[in-house]
Amino acid sequence: MTFSTETLLGAFTIGVRFANNVHGGMQFVDGARMIVC
Repeated sequence: MTFSTETLLGAFTIGVRFANNVHGGMQFVDGARMIVC
């Protein structure tokens, strides 16, 4: 279970990071802050 969740989280993080990178630096910072919080 844990492994599956970790894998899903990793894939989600990569997708969000990639999308933010394409969208723009500003969005990336906002997304990073949201993830941190």
